[in-house]
Amino acid sequence: MIEDAYPLAALQAGMLYHSELEPDSPTYHDLMTVTLRGALHVRALTGALAQVAARHPVLRTSFDLTGFSEPLQLVHDDVTVPLEVVDLRDGAATEGGNVPGGNVTGDGPRERLASWREAEKRNGFDWSSPPLLRAYAHVLDEDEFALSLSFHHAILDGWSVAALVTELLGRYAAAVGSGTATGTGTGTGGTDTGHSGSASPGEPRGEPRETPPRDLPRDLPRALFRDLVAAERAATASAEAREFWRERVEDAPESRLPRLPGFPTGGPRAAEVVAVPVPDGTVAELERRSRELRVPLRTTLLAAYLTALGHVTGEREVMAGVLGHGRPETEGGGEVLGLFLNTLPLRVRLDAGDRAALIRRVFDAEVAAVPYRHYPLFEIQQAAGRSPLLDTLFDFRDFHVYGGLSGDGVAITGQEFFEQTDMPCTVAFVRLPGGGLTLTLSYDASQFPREQMESLAGRVIDALTGEPTIDPAENETIDRWNATGRAHPAGGTLHGLFLAQAALTPDAPAVAFEGSWTTYRELAGRASAIAAELYRAGVSHDRPVGVLLERSADLPAALLGVLAAGGAYLPLEPGHPLARMRGMLDDAGASVVLTSADLADEAPEGVRVVVLPPPVPTGPAEPADLVGAVAEDLPDSLAYVIFTSGSTGR
Repeated sequence: MIEDAYPLAALQAGMLYHSELEPDSPTYHDLMTVTLRGALHVRALTGALAQVAARHPVLRTSFDLTGFSEPLQLVHDDVTVPLEVVDLRDGAATEGGNVPGGNVTGDGPRERLASWREAEKRNGFDWSSPPLLRAYAHVLDEDEFALSLSFHHAILDGWSVAALVTELLGRYAAAVGSGTATGTGTGTGGTDTGHSGSASPGEPRGEPRETPPRDLPRDLPRALFRDLVAAERAATASAEAREFWRERVEDAPESRLPRLPGFPTGGPRAAEVVAVPVPDGTVAELERRSRELRVPLRTTLLAAYLTALGHVTGEREVMAGVLGHGRPETEGGGEVLGLFLNTLPLRVRLDAGDRAALIRRVFDAEVAAVPYRHYPLFEIQQAAGRSPLLDTLFDFRDFHVYGGLSGDGVAITGQEFFEQTDMPCTVAFVRLPGGGLTLTLSYDASQFPREQMESLAGRVIDALTGEPTIDPAENETIDRWNATGRAHPAGGTLHGLFLAQAALTPDAPAVAFEGSWTTYRELAGRASAIAAELYRAGVSHDRPVGVLLERSADLPAALLGVLAAGGAYLPLEPGHPLARMRGMLDDAGASVVLTSADLADEAPEGVRVVVLPPPVPTGPAEPADLVGAVAEDLPDSLAYVIFTSGSTGR
């Protein structure tokens, strides 16, 4: 039965869109695994899962994308979070055997767990069937097991995951400590063995456990996720919020990370992470400086990242996405689970003077955006007329809610989290339980090599205490990229060099324009036909030809055709006054204008108009043989005449 229904948040809709767009990709399929010391008590864990599902509506939510006037999320009153128990100890698991989500291979339990995690990332969800979360318990040893939560990012943000794990393990520990959890369930089978009492490997014994009761008390948090959806709808309808963001993204810089020459891009998205610990002494200094400036540590870290971003982009004004939350500011707002995130663009000039002034400028920009923080990024991109608007995302993660586990008898010995988004690069500072700080760069390995991300991480670390520096090795790399000079035989011409290349690579792409490609063979054939028309029109050695064309794949063919006919090209701008073009043609001594059929009427009177011939198949001929009207190669011949945009024409 459905107990509640409301629309999707904009970010939820975006995440579901990307999942539908790439159904075989793990984008927005998150996977959290915590390793726990102690024997697994299946009944206690099953009961704890039932309790948290009863308490949190988002764990009982499904999505209906097509059945109503707009996509809705539906909260069901009775949902069971599935728990599958798998024994990964030696002799208990076999390849392709008892592990849901794919084959398991590896020499030991941890290797088998890693194999399972890789398979589970691509084990998708049915939006219409709640819950969009699955739980797995993998037995690693008699006194150690791994608990994994596999879920779609559209239902939980990072804080919600931390709060869920804390609440779930707290309830589990309470049940184990009270003696109500009487089953270990560590048999060799691939699912919950359903036995109570102690169990040695392969010998489960005891009495069947009871099924957790259905009529669990809800004890719902005081705030609900539907409150976020309502706040977002109100912000979207606000003219004031719309104008605020329009002003901030108008003519905004791209702040795009460089894509390195020669790096193969365009493959499937692949999430990789670079993690660098921040020295403890640096953390202490950053905290001291933040206290002096009366700003959060998060702002000081953000200012350092923006400084590094300016260095790698060469911009003095930068814009980056900043991840923020929109949790209800009421009692219990930190308990409610859901996707309370929104990415907001932060645009700052870096010429603020000293570091303290820049930090204050960043803080002022953050504070100014607080009243409008619920305005969706999708709407901001619409106002900017640019999508995607952002190339990088900044995040600060301090999940201190994990502190609630202390003293509960639950010992976490390790944790691993997988997340893949559609953002090319996310830069996050992560607070560690002991107070330390780690810089992580989560990036798309199909767009950036690891070395580039390691370099960016180094610049961010440098910017925490001073100005980022350039590694001498980077200068050598840049010099190598710029070493593009090539020796060519003396006495050649531009069109001669082109034809020589066309003979070497006739079927390679030569021109790209608006999604279509022209090969060297096709371009040579087009230039040949144009040269023949110009030759018949009287074009010869050193005779300028006006070229009146819009930007298109025909433009390079026209320029090569003029040169191949022996002439020189004079660029004319469509839409310029006839008097201006007439004066340019007269001064250059040009009596022929090459143009397209739709621009022929724009050519001044008194000149011979040559219309581009229609493209024809070039056939298998060699490109060097296609230009039949090529004039004698004279390297000292006139190539082109140009009038600068600021000249009078006289």
